[in-house]
Amino acid sequence: MVKIMILLKRQDHLSFGEFEKWWLGQHREMAARMPGLKRACFNLARGDADGLYDGVSELWFDSLADFESA
Repeated sequence: MVKIMILLKRQDHLSFGEFEKWWLGQHREMAARMPGLKRACFNLARGDADGLYDGVSELWFDSLADFESA
């Protein structure tokens, strides 16, 4: 089992609320359809003092090959 973590920064024109709505709605639904995905977790980074990222996604697959093919 492999876990992929992705740090995400929203586009400058999006408010945090708009990003949250898109990421936890449309994007999460799209990610759920990835072939071979075993588990997904989407974490919002509220209060990131440095503003480096707005979210962290965690994606689990049986193998790195499964992730790469998805």
